[in-house]
Amino acid sequence: MKKYIYTLILAAITLGLQGQITITESDMPLSGDTIRTSTTLPTSVGLNIPAGANITWDYSGFTAQSQTVTEFEDISQLPFTYQAVFNNPLNPSLMADYGVTGGDSINIPNIQVTDPYTFYKKNSSAYSIVGFGVTISGFSIPAAYDNPDLLYEFPLNYGDSSSSHSISGQSVPSLGYFEREVTRDNEVDGWGTLITPYGTFDVVRVKSEVIQRDSINFDSLPAFPAITTNRTEIKFLGKGQGIPLLTITQQSGITVNVEYIDSVRNVNTSTGNLEQKESNLYPNPVYGEATLSWHADFQDLKIYNALGQLLFQADVKNRKRYTIGEDILSTTGIYIIELTGEKAYSHQKLLKK
Repeated sequence: MKKYIYTLILAAITLGLQGQITITESDMPLSGDTIRTSTTLPTSVGLNIPAGANITWDYSGFTAQSQTVTEFEDISQLPFTYQAVFNNPLNPSLMADYGVTGGDSINIPNIQVTDPYTFYKKNSSAYSIVGFGVTISGFSIPAAYDNPDLLYEFPLNYGDSSSSHSISGQSVPSLGYFEREVTRDNEVDGWGTLITPYGTFDVVRVKSEVIQRDSINFDSLPAFPAITTNRTEIKFLGKGQGIPLLTITQQSGITVNVEYIDSVRNVNTSTGNLEQKESNLYPNPVYGEATLSWHADFQDLKIYNALGQLLFQADVKNRKRYTIGEDILSTTGIYIIELTGEKAYSHQKLLKK
């Protein structure tokens, strides 16, 4: 009888171990990869996103609102100013495997900031962001971290934790000095099965608490107040997928973005045939009124709450700036700021505290 009980216990333990996966360097993207993702409404994930062992996360009901194809670009194909920093054999700790268009841009009042890049490095022990870059007034500006922004330590297993603290400072020609500080605490707090419209996968869940502080000092003006944002990233990683199968981003406990790997969908949105353009929104987070500025030819401004309900609409044709007053931002939470024109659109998320 005892032997039978021991056999059952051993079988249960073995079954549980078989369901847990381990993420390694080989599961990260390769240079030249392209991966398609969809975004869906933040309300689609609900309020409860459970952690723990042997969980089934069923998000098969997601409906794609937009799609993006991310390319992991060879460093040698990027501007020389980026190669000098992130492809320099004399500084191997900063040598990136690839650059990706996108990431956190810099909001500088009255200054055109475009084409943000994020630079990633992987090896057998970790996957990290070693720096970023933006184009300011036509100049490609690289910004390397003193310590990598650590996304994952390998091998990545349930119960693991890690942390990092990264600072980057960079002079901006004819402007001043920009600094970014990022603190990240990671915990692998779940494993189980993830179901999305893309399929069913064994996954581990990584929860990251991120504090980011951006500040800029102008050469001829008083220092612009530093902007600090706190966000929670919940990522579901599967074997051989390159990027998380699902990423849920939250601010102040409110889901603000949901992105998942997907196949080609017939996405029918008001911006489906338009080119995405940059806009600047500051301060963000905001306690009072916010300023929105842009350079593209936009005609219409719409502001939505986190549920997708239209709160405000204005004609902004022939304008390049709009002040969003406290009467519009009347409650704390997330607001979606949308600018559209005949050929372009811009989406921003604004946090009101």
